[in-house]
Amino acid sequence: MQGAVAADAGPLAAAQALSRGQEAQREARYEEALRLLLAALERSRADGDRVIEAAALRAIGFVYDDLGDYAAALEHHLLALALDEARGDDRARAMTLRTIGIVYSKAGDAAQGLEFYRRSLELARRVGDAESAAKTLNNIGINCKNLGRLDEAQSALQEALALFAQLGQEAGQAGALTNLGLVHARRGEVELAEDCHRRALPLARAARYLMGEINALRDLGALLTRSGRLDEALPVLTEALAVAERMGLRPERAECHRALAGLHKRAGRHAEALGHFETYHELERAVFNEESDRQLKRLQVRYRVAELERASLEDGLTGLPNRRQFDARLQADFERAAPLALALVDIDDFKQINDRFLHVVGDEVLRVAARLLRRELRDGDLAARFGGEEFALLLAGPPAQARSVGERIRAAVAEFEWARLHPDLRVTVSVGLAYLEEAGSPLDLLRLADARLYRAKGAGKNRVCAD
Repeated sequence: MQGAVAADAGPLAAAQALSRGQEAQREARYEEALRLLLAALERSRADGDRVIEAAALRAIGFVYDDLGDYAAALEHHLLALALDEARGDDRARAMTLRTIGIVYSKAGDAAQGLEFYRRSLELARRVGDAESAAKTLNNIGINCKNLGRLDEAQSALQEALALFAQLGQEAGQAGALTNLGLVHARRGEVELAEDCHRRALPLARAARYLMGEINALRDLGALLTRSGRLDEALPVLTEALAVAERMGLRPERAECHRALAGLHKRAGRHAEALGHFETYHELERAVFNEESDRQLKRLQVRYRVAELERASLEDGLTGLPNRRQFDARLQADFERAAPLALALVDIDDFKQINDRFLHVVGDEVLRVAARLLRRELRDGDLAARFGGEEFALLLAGPPAQARSVGERIRAAVAEFEWARLHPDLRVTVSVGLAYLEEAGSPLDLLRLADARLYRAKGAGKNRVCAD
C-alpha cells in the first residue's frame, strides 16, 4: 500500500494517502486504513507538512477509537494536539481538543471529557469557528445531561441549536433538539420535550438524517407513552420501527419493539405486548451474537493493527525505535521542558567498513552498536536509529550526566572486541551533544547536535563534542 502512495507525485501524496486512509476507516477497513495513514504520516514528516501530519495522527486515533482502544486513540490525539499547539493553529487545536473529549467520554469519563470540550469551545469562539463551537456545545450538553447538570445541559444545547440554525445545518439542529428534548423530559417538562422532538423530525428528514429521524420518533413515542397518550404514541413508534427496519438496524429495531411492548402492556393489550417483547428479545440475542462476533473481529484487527503500528515505529535492522518514534518523543520531551540532552552518534568511517568488509559485516556492526547503546542508557533515556550509520539519543538529566553517558558509549564501542566479526575490524564513534536550554525548538536542538558531531569528526573522530 505504501508503494502505491509513494508513486503519487509531489506534495499531494501525503494528502491523498490521508484521504484514502480516512475513507477506509469510515468503511471499517482498519488494517488498510492504518497502512495508508502511516504512509501519510511518514510522507508528511518527510515533506515537513505539519498540517497533514496532525490530521494523520488524528485519523490514526479514530482507528483506535473505533477498535475500542481508547488509550492508543488518546496517545495519537495528544501528539496531534502538540503539533497544533506548536503551529499556533487554534482552529485545529479546537477540533483536536473536542476529539480528545469524545474519547474520554466514550471511555466513561464524562467529567474529564467535559473539561476538554470547554477548552475546545474557548478556542473555537476565539477564532470565530461557529461550526466547531456548535458541535462542541452539543457534546457539552450531552455530557452535562449524563452528569445530571441539567441547567448547564439546557444552556449549551440551546446555544448549539442557535448556531446550527445560523449555519443552516439541519442535521445538527435535529441532533441538538433531540438532546434538548431529553433534558426537558428528565425535568418533567413534557410539553417542552414534545415540542423539541416534533421540531427535530422535519429537520432530520430534510437532511436525510435517518438515525436522527429514528431517535426523534422513538423518544417522542416514549414520551407520549409515559404521558398516557397511547393512541398518539402508537403510530409514532410504529413509524420509528419502519425506518429502523428500512435501514436494517437491529439495535434500533430492538429498542422500538421494546417501546411498543411497553405501550401495549400499558394499554392492556397483552398478546400484542408479548409479541413485541419476544421480538425484542430475539433481536437482542441477535445483536449480542453479532456484537460478540464483531468484538472477536475487532480484537483480531487490533492485534494486527498493533503489529503494524509497532513495525512502523521500529527499525527493522537494529530493533531500535526509528526516526518517526524519535521525532514524536523529542517533541513531547521538548515541551515538557525537563533537563534534557540530545546526542547524535555516528559510526566513524562506516563507508570504508562496508567497502572493505562487505555489507553483511556493516549490518552486524550496526546491530552490535545498537546493543551497546541500549546497554549504556539509563531508564528514561531513548536510543533510535536516525538514518544510515547514525543514531540519536535523548538523555534525561543535567549536562554533566549526558556528557558522562556519551563518554561511556564512545568507550564501549571503541573497546568492544570487533575482531569477533573480522580480525582486522576496528570501530569507533563520534558524538555530538546539545542541551535543551541552548535551543528554542526541537529543530534547533538537532542542528546544534549535528554541528557538534561535525566538529568531533573534524577533531579526529572517536570523541565527544559538547560545546
